[in-house]
Amino acid sequence: MIVNGADFEAAFEQVRASNIFTTHTPVPAGIDRFEMGLVARYLGADRPSEQQLCPGVQLDKALELGRENDPNRFNMAPLGLHIS
Repeated sequence: MIVNGADFEAAFEQVRASNIFTTHTPVPAGIDRFEMGLVARYLGADRPSEQQLCPGVQLDKALELGRENDPNRFNMAPLGLHIS
């Protein structure tokens, strides 16, 4: 069980231990991909860390979880694999 206030590493390990990644469409057209800059913007890259979407999580670390071979793309499949 995750206790409120757990740091990112503790929460991440709890999530990984309790999730399984599956996909129903294992082809490129079935995977959501976004421009890395867009994802950074929505996570709050231009805001102070306490106002970001995930306060306490380093933005670079969050973006790395979904990075694919193209460093300019955030891919939901690698994100799912990395957190499962």
